[in-house]
Parts: sequence; C-alpha cells; structure tokens
Amino acid sequence: MNNSFLCNFMAVRFALLDLHLYLDTHPDDEEKLCLLNSYKEKYASMLPEYESLCGPLSPAMGSGCSWLTPFPWVKGGVC
Repeated sequence: MNNSFLCNFMAVRFALLDLHLYLDTHPDDEEKLCLLNSYKEKYASMLPEYESLCGPLSPAMGSGCSWLTPFPWVKGGVC
C-alpha cells in the first residue's frame, strides 16, 4: 500500500472527526461547516481505494461486506 495515500486518508478521517466535535459546540460556524463538507467529499472519493486495499473500516461502512466476513488479516478475509 502507498504510505502517502494511507497518511492522507488518515488525516482526512481525523479532520472529519475533529470538525464534527467542533461543530457540536459551534453549530453556527458556517466556515467550518463548509470545510467539513469539503472533507466529506474528499473522504468519499478516497474510501473506495482504501477499501480495495484494506477492506471495509467496519461492516456498517463497507460496500457490500456483511458482519460475517472475516477480518482482512484473517486468511481468506477479503470481500
């Protein structure tokens, strides 16, 4: 896996979580809401590549895997 992609993906995911927390206490901050929306789009565009390389982040977030699917690190645990 490309390390720079993984670092960028993790940074975008962290930014999304952090902005959600910020907006919980500052719901009227339009600038941060716009920033959140841009990170959501970036995350959505990166997620398919991440899932193709590593598998789903969770069964609820995956694209077609069920909770019965073994974890990616278990032999044969690929969707």
